[in-house]
Amino acid sequence: MTYRRKRTTYTKSSTRGKVPRPFRSWLEYDLGTGVLKGLPFEPIKIPYSVKTTYTPDFVNEEKKILFEAKGRFSDQAEASKYIHFRHCNPDYEIIFIFEKPNCPFPFAKKRKKCGTKRTHAEWAEGNGFRYCCPKTIDEDWL
Repeated sequence: MTYRRKRTTYTKSSTRGKVPRPFRSWLEYDLGTGVLKGLPFEPIKIPYSVKTTYTPDFVNEEKKILFEAKGRFSDQAEASKYIHFRHCNPDYEIIFIFEKPNCPFPFAKKRKKCGTKRTHAEWAEGNGFRYCCPKTIDEDWL
């Protein structure tokens, strides 16, 4: 016996208007009001973590300071790694030693007002990390 499924056509959300709540996409809406109608939508939140390791460039074990020498970040995932590490290891502090702190992120979008990109220094400050240049390393950190 062969079952033939009814084809559902999906149109661009711009032609269908705003997606009804609690759904965030027209696909979710179509499924939630169609074939998956009896199932609850996003009823639970399940925490998870990805097990990985981080190898710092230089370590002051006595003061629990990790030094990370960076020419530049290669992508957003690399930058996010340090935020996740700090969240999981609050006893350690990462201090970035940027070759050029005012160098823009290669993956940053241009700002609307002035057309400049977010720099490595702005990222560090915005995420609560200390940073320096090779010539301005604080002796208290060593």
